[in-house]
Amino acid sequence: MDYINKLRADIQQLEEQIEVLSEKIPDAIFKGTPQDLQGLLFDIDSLKSRLISAQSYLIRSLSSRLQSESDRLDRMLGVSK
Repeated sequence: MDYINKLRADIQQLEEQIEVLSEKIPDAIFKGTPQDLQGLLFDIDSLKSRLISAQSYLIRSLSSRLQSESDRLDRMLGVSK
């Protein structure tokens, strides 16, 4: 369960990083250069890709854990599939 909590913390950190960078977009548009905006958008896109990967891994981990628990309960109750 520890790795699941670590994944959740990683996801929260990525979401916060995306939010911080997203708040910089107006300044990049109005005060920066096109390269500033492009770099910012590239960084946000990279973080979003990492976020999606982390979320997918968390979903797979939780699904696997749920299946294991379901199988264990079936065995305890003597349920056959």
